[in-house]
Amino acid sequence: MVYPLSEIENLEDAEKYPWPDPDLYDYSALPGLIDQCGGRAICCGYWALFTFHNYLRGLENSLMDPVLEPEMTRYILGRLSDFFYEYHRRCFEAGEGRIDFTQVTDDWGSQTGLLTSPEIFREFYKKDMQRGIDLAKSFNIKVFHHDDGDMRMLLPELVEMGIDILNPVQWRCGDWDLKELKEQYGGKLCFHSAVDNQETLPLGNPEDVKKQVQQLIKTLGSDSTGFILGPCHNLQPNTTVENILSLYETARSFQY
Repeated sequence: MVYPLSEIENLEDAEKYPWPDPDLYDYSALPGLIDQCGGRAICCGYWALFTFHNYLRGLENSLMDPVLEPEMTRYILGRLSDFFYEYHRRCFEAGEGRIDFTQVTDDWGSQTGLLTSPEIFREFYKKDMQRGIDLAKSFNIKVFHHDDGDMRMLLPELVEMGIDILNPVQWRCGDWDLKELKEQYGGKLCFHSAVDNQETLPLGNPEDVKKQVQQLIKTLGSDSTGFILGPCHNLQPNTTVENILSLYETARSFQY
């Protein structure tokens, strides 16, 4: 992958980059696209500052930038935030009240803990992320937050900021207590996905999948609401058809 700003060294270099313009998009096409979706839930938008920082600078640079080049980092994130704001605002207006949810999202979690410190998140990313959440709420649009890995340390802040849907609840990373998670946040969050695709789906058998699906419904969906079942990520090529069928057949047949 080519990172267009991977070689820049300072703020002046960043200022020379041809930053995207919201005027480049045809927002009038959105109502017609929504019409094609029938009665399905409509998701529109993807606000992800850390992800696009990575796309511009590369992961290693974007992790070091806040410490080594804080001024340049604020400029890059500011340009991204300004573009995202105006782009999403126009999308939401064009959606004419028919957009159900939008993504204000990022991947902060690794297999064990965060990719960066909570202090870096708060100082460089949180304000602009809050800007995206507030914009969605002003249009009465739910906020879907995707966050792989062990991101639990940030979850209290993210809930306070106003996320509505948490995906993918990758409990295999770290030490999640799903019953406690439901008790603490079940009144504020809808949990999305959670079926493990690191071990259970690719390496287990249909009975393993069945037991896990049942346990997830009993915990994250213990009050018969607030849980959308699915794999923690795209179903991988090494997942058997039998395990995939077990996932969905168990969900359909489950009875409290």
